[in-house]
Amino acid sequence: MDNFRPTSEPHTADERLVERTIFASRWLLAPFYVGLAVSLVVLNSLIVLILLVFLAIRAACGIGAKTITSIVDGINAVTKTFAGFSGLVFLPFVGSPPRSYRRLTG
Repeated sequence: MDNFRPTSEPHTADERLVERTIFASRWLLAPFYVGLAVSLVVLNSLIVLILLVFLAIRAACGIGAKTITSIVDGINAVTKTFAGFSGLVFLPFVGSPPRSYRRLTG
């Protein structure tokens, strides 16, 4: 154990090749990480856009049917839009059971 000295440089050409290969391969996943970040922003923006479309449709229908006549009615329409849309947001999570549950049930 007294002869063990950690060094910063690999000893053989094979070790240097493996080290350089691993170090260079980290750039292979960089485009995937950038794509994941961009898709996260796009999907979050899409959810907000869909929510605003539902809100605009509800407001237009309420004003056209004369059911929204005051600011309180408008706030109630916004509340109903958020409540109705929240179920759609969580639907994909409820729709598929986890893998562990599928394994238990056969």
